[in-house]
Amino acid sequence: MPREKPDASDKLAPVSKGSDHEYSMDVSTPSAKRKSPITPTKPSVPPNKVIVSNKNDAELSTLTAAIEKLTARFDEFEGRLRDNSVILANLTKITEVNAAEIKDCKTKLRDLEKEVPALVKENADLKERVLEIERYKRRWNLKMQGLKEKHEENTRKEVLDILAKIAPQHAQS
Repeated sequence: MPREKPDASDKLAPVSKGSDHEYSMDVSTPSAKRKSPITPTKPSVPPNKVIVSNKNDAELSTLTAAIEKLTARFDEFEGRLRDNSVILANLTKITEVNAAEIKDCKTKLRDLEKEVPALVKENADLKERVLEIERYKRRWNLKMQGLKEKHEENTRKEVLDILAKIAPQHAQS
């Protein structure tokens, strides 16, 4: 509490032995007692005592149970987080391996794409050669319609007989 300024009327009076004021007390003798204390006293209210009642016990046990549940949930989430971290690390490794394999596949694909035009050209050349060989072989093949094939027949003689019937002047005797 701030001190008030003294008035001019509150001048100190000379110290007298019978005065009731604190500033006028005789302090020369050690046995002199003050009537009022120098410092203000604390109020005479007793300090707050913690009174544990049944209601507070129930609240305390409820709070303790809630804290234990939260701790268990936190531990569970911590375990899940740890598991997820391991899974994430494994996925990262797998992703790196897959990325390396994809890079290798792309390199191989580029190499194969360079080979494809040469193979296409070679294939076309081979097809042309096969067709040419087949044409050459078929030149000497003669297919006679209406003539039944027999086992172990002399096809030369059969053809010459048919030609002799068609063009007798060219037939050799």
